[in-house]
Amino acid sequence: MTDQKNELSKLCFTGFILSILSPILLLVTGAGVFNMLGDTFIWVLTAVILLMPLVGLVLSIIGIATAKKKNRKGKGFGIAGIILPCTYAVVAIFIFLIGYLFTSVLSNESKKGVQSDLYVMEYVGQPANTEHDVSDYKIPLEVDLSSFNASVSKVRLKTYAESKLQTIDKESENSIRGKYEDYYFLIVRSNHFNDWLEDNKGNIYKKDGYYAISFFASGKPSTGVCFDMYMDPSGEYIIITDCADYKVITEFFESIN
Repeated sequence: MTDQKNELSKLCFTGFILSILSPILLLVTGAGVFNMLGDTFIWVLTAVILLMPLVGLVLSIIGIATAKKKNRKGKGFGIAGIILPCTYAVVAIFIFLIGYLFTSVLSNESKKGVQSDLYVMEYVGQPANTEHDVSDYKIPLEVDLSSFNASVSKVRLKTYAESKLQTIDKESENSIRGKYEDYYFLIVRSNHFNDWLEDNKGNIYKKDGYYAISFFASGKPSTGVCFDMYMDPSGEYIIITDCADYKVITEFFESIN
């Protein structure tokens, strides 16, 4: 009778073994040790491994209850067999939440990039027709971009854009984007330029003594794309364009459609 009481609870021990063995086998499977056995085997083995802690939890609970009634040893194994699966579950939930939040952030950033005024525009290549001087329209580095105070209403922005652009494909609070001579021209209210810049994921950088703007977004080259920036002579509008033709740029500023 005494020997029977001192027996180790097989249920508690088995539950513990299943609980502790699961992460070890999962690591071995993830390391590709069983790859030579085929994808089907791997999927079945993974499913079995993931179920092992649950089976171990159930066995441990039953084992503790049985050990208590029959006064058997091994309740410590049973307790461990309960704690380990619960710990795995908490860790798995934590990893899932972190992954979900990370994916959501990436998704939101990608959506912001697609919605940006700069998204459909292309890289400004080597200038063409350089005999046309566009330096008067460029924004020199000594200009403080935060100092623009020209008051431009949305109505005036719309009127200006309609007088310059041949087609308009996007309008927002502070900007209008459209095409002139098959090139994209983006018109931004100068007194709201910083707000627009923040909303559209643009970055200011220096290019040959003048301001330019770069843009990084999903679907664009990893190095990003860059655009030239110009100032309308009135000081009320900043023009961002993918046009590399100086003749077209000059015509844009000088013509009224």
